[in-house]
Amino acid sequence: MADGGAAAILGDVAATQPQVSRREAAGTVVYESGGRPFVALTGARAEFRLRPEMVRAALRTPGTEASGRGPEWVAFEPPDELERYDIDRLRSWFEMAARLARG
Repeated sequence: MADGGAAAILGDVAATQPQVSRREAAGTVVYESGGRPFVALTGARAEFRLRPEMVRAALRTPGTEASGRGPEWVAFEPPDELERYDIDRLRSWFEMAARLARG
């Protein structure tokens, strides 16, 4: 079930979130709220800043790994052909990360 790539999905979700800005640096799209980055997208690899317990749970998901950005970050690289659950993860993790960034 393809619904656009990760960039399109995250862009759509970002458009619905209050106080979210987007910037590009060195091939990475960074979403921020109040100057605090909470999602970084490089190619199809999306990294989300979540609570540590959420990161631990997320790391049990196929396609995820620890992020080099720190212990509050999880990296998710879905397959080229996105399934419904991949799309749901991208959306829900973006929304959660945005809420956490807003405080």
